[in-house]
Amino acid sequence: MKTTLDIQDEVLILCQQKAQERGISLDEIINESIRWALKTQGIMLDQDIALQHFEYDLPTSGAGGVQPGVNLDRTSDLIDLMEGHL
Repeated sequence: MKTTLDIQDEVLILCQQKAQERGISLDEIINESIRWALKTQGIMLDQDIALQHFEYDLPTSGAGGVQPGVNLDRTSDLIDLMEGHL
């Protein structure tokens, strides 16, 4: 979306310098700055929520780990194992 803003000279110069240092456009540095300011106010945009990384603790039973011979990349083998076919 395009819009017109009045940006203080000092702010514009700092944004231009930072954009040049990072090798990104002025548009990108201004958008990043606005997103950061919104986040500090507790406002999350849909794109930011989608990019969040979540850490999960997946507990295992017994000694932990997978059973010998189980390949977690082969879903058909896992289904067979869970259904008692192996």
